[in-house]
Amino acid sequence: MSQNSINIVNLTAINDDVGLLQQALIELSEKTESEPGCISFKFYHYKNNINNIILIENFKNHTAMQQHLKAKHTLDFFNKNLISVDTIEPINAY
Repeated sequence: MSQNSINIVNLTAINDDVGLLQQALIELSEKTESEPGCISFKFYHYKNNINNIILIENFKNHTAMQQHLKAKHTLDFFNKNLISVDTIEPINAY
């Protein structure tokens, strides 16, 4: 039985255009959640600092996560240079 691949990813906005960033995050979420291996993919931001973003991503397995990272929509998002990835913390569910 394969184990889900779940991460908490801390991100920082590097573009001051909040509207552009928000639209790009929504688009990435929608496309990612339609991937066959995606269980959930949600962005959150701190109430007191919109530039600090948390992504909680859950994929069926490591292979699905790797396929997501190679997907055109994921690569297109990162090529926009809107965020920096600060930390990626793998977690397990009970």
